[in-house]
Amino acid sequence: MEVADAIRTNLNSKTKQHTMKKRFTLIALFFICFLNGVNAQETGIKNIVGLWTSESTSTRLVFFLDKTGKLQLVQWDSHTGEEMEIENIETNADTVSTTEKFRSTNFETHNSYYLVSDDSIRNIIKGDGIITIYFRRMK
Repeated sequence: MEVADAIRTNLNSKTKQHTMKKRFTLIALFFICFLNGVNAQETGIKNIVGLWTSESTSTRLVFFLDKTGKLQLVQWDSHTGEEMEIENIETNADTVSTTEKFRSTNFETHNSYYLVSDDSIRNIIKGDGIITIYFRRMK
């Protein structure tokens, strides 16, 4: 009986160790996947950094990271030189959302910028209506 009890105790101990190893492995795997997702989000936003132009408008965009790593935007009309006032900028995994105002008229728009590819951005503008403009990377 003592040998059978010892074997049962040893098997129970090994089963508990195996269960703990499985849990640890699952937790480690979840953590690694989470970190990869965070890194992918940061990388996606950083890919929008650059100088952008549109063939359908005279607008130019420059997305850049400030010294704290926060995404910033400068936007202007290449014909008139008028600069848009960027009142708010928010970043998500794949979207940059802004509130912008024309300095000459105080007309406010809400914009969403989506990185379509490394060289293309889709800008959805909501003001009086909804307009979509595509930008291509210049640099």
